[in-house]
Amino acid sequence: MDKATLLSDAVTYITQLKAKVDELESKLHNNYYYSEHKKKHKMENDNVVDNQSSTTSWDHTMEIEVKMVGQDAMLRVQSENMNYPSTRLMCALQEVELHVYHANISSVNDLMLHDILVKVPQGLETEDEVKNALLRSLKQITC
Repeated sequence: MDKATLLSDAVTYITQLKAKVDELESKLHNNYYYSEHKKKHKMENDNVVDNQSSTTSWDHTMEIEVKMVGQDAMLRVQSENMNYPSTRLMCALQEVELHVYHANISSVNDLMLHDILVKVPQGLETEDEVKNALLRSLKQITC
């Protein structure tokens, strides 16, 4: 490979990465405003109904996306940044025996984003099985 080809490939790759960053920032921005709208709507409904409880259950404010790659899975978990979502998520991963290779946690305003690469144990074959097992575990977590 000559230098010109190498530089051209590098520029193309960097351009693709920038497009991906722009796309993810756009999604984050849209999800943030969706989450804020949803939270505002919930607060309005709570005030109208009877204001019995101010706690929000973990699974109502969370989105989980699972992508299987062989025996590994990429998890993207998005939730409100309240009640220590990272701690609860890591406890749930441990309970389901999803061994973490890599985790990236970001907090933007009231939104917590988790990107996690895990090894999936035998018995969990599909994306839905992994997601459902994680949701069941999160409902029971008390740590």
